Amino acid sequence: MIQAVQNGWLNAADKNAMKQDAYALLNDAISTRNYKVAVDVKSYLAERLDRIIQDVSAVSNIEAADLMKRLAQGESLAQAAETDSDSLLYQLLAHANENMNAFVTAGSVSEDDAAVFKTDYAAGVSKLLSVNE
Repeated sequence: MIQAVQNGWLNAADKNAMKQDAYALLNDAISTRNYKVAVDVKSYLAERLDRIIQDVSAVSNIEAADLMKRLAQGESLAQAAETDSDSLLYQLLAHANENMNAFVTAGSVSEDDAAVFKTDYAAGVSKLLSVNE
């Protein structure tokens, strides 16, 4: 949460409320047998697309700050990640699919919702990469 506040993703005033909510969820998870966290697929999709730089950083092993500097210098997202658009798209889809498959395995997301996420994420990332070329 500290990083979220520092990066501007979370209002500092909301941090304590979020921390209390997180502790409540953790306590439920610890004390409830077979606890499953429900994942809101639409919100998760929006979050992943909003944090595309962090995802590119994760798949390219280039720091997010360095990606941002390169983007500010006029490079495309693929150029900043030192790859081509198709390869970057493939890496991002594989990364997102791995995460979504883990949610399905854990019972947090249905297979149907996961399929919709994967299709919508692919469309969203493709759009972001094409705008940025």
